[in-house]
Amino acid sequence: MQILEQQVENCHTDRAYNSMENVDYCSEEDINFYLTGLQGAPSRYDLVPTQDGLLVTDTLTKEIIPATKSKCNKWRINTEKGYRYFAQDAIDSCLLRKKISQYPPEIQNKRCNVEASIFQLFFIPETIKLDTGE
Repeated sequence: MQILEQQVENCHTDRAYNSMENVDYCSEEDINFYLTGLQGAPSRYDLVPTQDGLLVTDTLTKEIIPATKSKCNKWRINTEKGYRYFAQDAIDSCLLRKKISQYPPEIQNKRCNVEASIFQLFFIPETIKLDTGE
């Protein structure tokens, strides 16, 4: 804001800048904080916290699997291969992916479109002059 000398309305960022400090700052400055870039594939399991615990749905089979709280303060389900554990960060990540999927496409794509534009600027040969209208 100091450089642009105007109010910033929206902040489009990837997970590298996702911190409570940045979220709080944007909230204090009345800036819309859009976290749109998450690395990795979504989990096979959809996780929904409830008042009674954790609702786990296998996205491949659509089966709802009962989750129980383990001694190590994680949630677990019983699978064919044994127990599968879910820590709070997995639950948070699942909820964040759902929130991002509800953004309209113009918000979801803005950050990557800007990054692609900046990337392309580095490949303009020096012999090509940009038309500045002069």
